[in-house]
Amino acid sequence: MVSNHLNRCDIQPSLSKSSFPWHTWLFASVVSSVLMNSAVSPFAPAILLFVPALNSIAIVLAQWLVLRRFITRPVVGLLILVVAVIVSWMLGAVVSISGSTLLHILNLLAVGSSVPAALIRGATFGALAGSVVGLFLGYAQAVVVGMPPCYRVRWFLISSSIWAGSTAIYGIAIAVWVVGGIGLHTVIAWIGSVTFGDHSSHWVSFLGLLGAVSGSMIGISTWIIPTWLYDPQQHSIEKDNAGA
Repeated sequence: MVSNHLNRCDIQPSLSKSSFPWHTWLFASVVSSVLMNSAVSPFAPAILLFVPALNSIAIVLAQWLVLRRFITRPVVGLLILVVAVIVSWMLGAVVSISGSTLLHILNLLAVGSSVPAALIRGATFGALAGSVVGLFLGYAQAVVVGMPPCYRVRWFLISSSIWAGSTAIYGIAIAVWVVGGIGLHTVIAWIGSVTFGDHSSHWVSFLGLLGAVSGSMIGISTWIIPTWLYDPQQHSIEKDNAGA
């Protein structure tokens, strides 16, 4: 049984440390995130809660452009990823609302209108949703790139953690914006005026910076797919251990 399990780890992956264009992967993740956030910034006050979901769709599409030459059936892979990100956000919203409500009932979630309490609530809400998104996307990516079974559990946990952290940042930013008062609004407006010369453009600065942070986190972390999980040296170590 052990030998069979390790043999499955000896499957030669289509992605490898040497062949994967991680610079392009990172660039695509960051640029797509910034562009999507900037594009929706004029409508941000009305759709602020939907920005993380739109951001994740943009990142997944951009990352697919990088992955497509490694995928046997790229169109099918794209459909799997798009369906996964949409469904995962629906489930993530349910889990986030249910989880936050349960934590509130159990008195484990900060209450009150203070900024620290809002930060905790925003981070918790975002992390719960993001963990579900990352789990589903991790599964979809594993299927699309043909990840060997022995790596999948680790990758699911990594992906879930990455997306939880990224979405928690959005939760914090949205919470602070809602309760931050005129002081925070003035600072963000000032950033916008310095960058664009127009206070009405402050959302572009705010969400663009948020997109850069989120895209960087996801881009840097998820190149673990080919570099760590698929490290050829790790394959060699496991093979040697199997023969010992």
